[in-house]
Amino acid sequence: MKKLIVILAALFLSTGAIAQPWNWDLSPTRYGLVVGNGNAPVTWTAAGTTGQVLTAVTSGVPIWSTLAIPTTSVINQILYSSATNTVSGLATVNSAVLVTNGTGVPGFQTVVSPANGGDSLVNPPINNIALYNGAKAYDSVGAGTANYILKSGGQAAKPSWIQSVPVANGGTGGTTIPTAQSGLGFGEVILAADTLITVQTLTGTPLQFTVGTNQTWTFDAYLTDSSGTTAGSEYGVLLPATCTMLVRTNGTVGGITAFSTDRITASNTAGIAYATTTVTPHFLEFHGTVTSGGTGGSVVIQFLKVTGDKSVIKAGSYIIFHRVS
Repeated sequence: MKKLIVILAALFLSTGAIAQPWNWDLSPTRYGLVVGNGNAPVTWTAAGTTGQVLTAVTSGVPIWSTLAIPTTSVINQILYSSATNTVSGLATVNSAVLVTNGTGVPGFQTVVSPANGGDSLVNPPINNIALYNGAKAYDSVGAGTANYILKSGGQAAKPSWIQSVPVANGGTGGTTIPTAQSGLGFGEVILAADTLITVQTLTGTPLQFTVGTNQTWTFDAYLTDSSGTTAGSEYGVLLPATCTMLVRTNGTVGGITAFSTDRITASNTAGIAYATTTVTPHFLEFHGTVTSGGTGGSVVIQFLKVTGDKSVIKAGSYIIFHRVS
């Protein structure tokens, strides 16, 4: 009798004065969960499958997720969708990087250790540059010396740091592209500081580029300059042996609005005088084509002072060069 009373009591909910019985569905789902449904009969969820989680439905019976997740996991494991509505664990690998293959599937790739000729990059030195090396997976370039420039090695070798020669020593300065880069087919050189001359013979400037054998290049140079006297400055172009050129210059002569044009066809030969007033700055432009024969080398813009104390090519003047054949 006591057991019967306990069972009956469990089937009623007290609402104060009157006890209301639950409306039970007497056809339960095997392994389903009981869900209240107001005054209607309680319902049962469907039986879930391994890995499914119960999700709420607005004003409805909760359902089991389509997505299945692992019931256990291990330390350092990464969970990801290995298939539609399936979550799997990706085991960790020491000193590796997470990458995807050609179809987007993630996986860990072990980098080559320094002992095997690679660079693990797990704790790379400060200011190193990381790169992909194909055969050795990941590699790096060490930190460069101050004011050095990183030069590409193409696909045959890693990039390397090269020294940029200061303008004072006949180079192009730390803020310009080295002339060695002209082998790529194009480039530019920008004067980082004023270039001064006090002699009356043609002298090379940092505005230059390198041509190979049997090539044709075009170039354009834009200069601002000044002269210490009304005699002005004269300009030329120095070529490697067996090279030919056709160069036109155009610039201010007697005043900043008076332009003159000249033609230069011979190497190491001065043209007309520009900047023949002390009004500054004067403007000068070069447009030329150079064709090399069996000898390559440097194509160099030159200048001299005609008379007086000095001639100056101003910082910011530049040359752009492009190989066309």
